[in-house]
Amino acid sequence: MARKKREKEPMFTEMQFDNAQYAMEVKQKSEKKLERCKIGLMIAGVVQVAWLLLVFVPVPDVIGIPLLVIALGGVIASYIVGGGLGLALKATWKVAKSIGWFGWFCVPFPIDIFTGIALTMLALIMIPILFIFIPLGLVLNNYIQINKDKKAAEEYLKYCTPDNAAYGNGNVPEAMEN
Repeated sequence: MARKKREKEPMFTEMQFDNAQYAMEVKQKSEKKLERCKIGLMIAGVVQVAWLLLVFVPVPDVIGIPLLVIALGGVIASYIVGGGLGLALKATWKVAKSIGWFGWFCVPFPIDIFTGIALTMLALIMIPILFIFIPLGLVLNNYIQINKDKKAAEEYLKYCTPDNAAYGNGNVPEAMEN
């Protein structure tokens, strides 16, 4: 029996609409979220610079400790303002599962127990590191998702104007005009 190949799950979801009211609500909410997400991206950019300074430039403790506090506070602020925490959790859990899968299934039996547990724990330890040091990428993923939702709502609403509601493009068949 042939194994069915598992389809790869897309990184971003596509919104589906069934009525114009729902599409209008999604569009309005997306516009508000995009404004907040832009602010979150700015905060995440400043935080990214702070982390780079802390990691690559030797600074004295007098400067380093306040910079560390600003960086940690900025990470929290960027996720609160810009969102993306749920998307980030989903993405990092997917990475952790794939690393753990290697340890459980690609290594021979007696060793797989230890490697599976060790690699899964290593991946779970890496998740907070990703959250702390790479907020810009994770908030940017949220921005892209919100923008896709907004564009899908606009596309749906474009075909739901009173002229286009029945026929999609405003072209009424000639038989209906008489």
